[in-house]
Amino acid sequence: MRSGYEIDVFTTGQGGAAICLRYGVPGDYRILIYDAGSAETGKKIVEHVRRHYGTDLVHDLVCSHPHADHALGMRPILEELDVQKFWLHRPWRHSLAIARFLQDAICPDGLPAAHIKAKLVMTFGLEQLALARNIEVVEPFQGIQIGPMTVMSPHRDWYVHKLVPDYESPPPPRRRMSTELLKLLRLSGVQLHETQDYRPAEAWEAESLPDWGNVDAEMESSVVLHGLIGGHGILLTGNAGVRALTNVAAYAEQQRTFVPATLKFLQVPHRGDSNHVSPAVLDRLIGTRRPPQEDPLITAFVSTPDGSSEHPHQSVVNALSRRGAIVMRTQANAHCSFAPGEHAGPIDVLPFSGENQ
Repeated sequence: MRSGYEIDVFTTGQGGAAICLRYGVPGDYRILIYDAGSAETGKKIVEHVRRHYGTDLVHDLVCSHPHADHALGMRPILEELDVQKFWLHRPWRHSLAIARFLQDAICPDGLPAAHIKAKLVMTFGLEQLALARNIEVVEPFQGIQIGPMTVMSPHRDWYVHKLVPDYESPPPPRRRMSTELLKLLRLSGVQLHETQDYRPAEAWEAESLPDWGNVDAEMESSVVLHGLIGGHGILLTGNAGVRALTNVAAYAEQQRTFVPATLKFLQVPHRGDSNHVSPAVLDRLIGTRRPPQEDPLITAFVSTPDGSSEHPHQSVVNALSRRGAIVMRTQANAHCSFAPGEHAGPIDVLPFSGENQ
């Protein structure tokens, strides 16, 4: 029998991620969980695995990166289900400053505590819980296989020597102006810096999505997974940014894996934020622009905060639509199930629009 799959996507309320992948054949299914949202989401996943999958066994649990809206739900899964292997980056093994901080429970000079302390304590606690329950903990680096999925990013050297040191230096906050003010400034001849948020209205033939992005090291460290099940490609991106996704594309090309040829399901990174993708990256991972009358070939799923009017950015929805994707998100307090050729659950389909955000 040909291997099949089912992808269950859970809303987290905060725009994080929680994805269950069941694959295999009847009588021999395997389960991979990629992120788990909030603690409440984690409890829903436990119930779903037991009720819908009819088991307590989880073969692989993957924490993409140390953000609460992706990782907190791991705790009830580790506590209540039979997890065989826990995939988790452990920066305390690669940074003496971080290791001392966790050991002493105080923040040493030179390591800013405000933005990283809670995240490190949380993920360190997940590692300790897993070890206490005799669950194997493994760091997921480029080239490692996790079930049918390959880790596409991060490369171990990039993670250890660049990303972990950069955990201490988050990027400066981006300043936002209203679209109306930016338009007036542009019409008045004011030269705007390229990182300003103004983007012109779009057409199918011309997009405004920039080629740059400013994403912190914790997001860029996201475990990006790509796999082929039953001839269908699946790409899970966490909160990866342009740098990480460029590395993914380069690695795929090096391995002679043409991702766009088989891609059927894409998790859009970080709420569909335009800082996380670029036209060049999307061309390499999804494909180039297609005629508007052609039917979409890819399901692109984005998790957004409940009630958010800012996410996903319309420029991202448009860029994905141009490349043959139908862009979807679940509604609040619901989950959606995807299988080849079908989906079930309350879904918002996000259309192409000439009006940008």
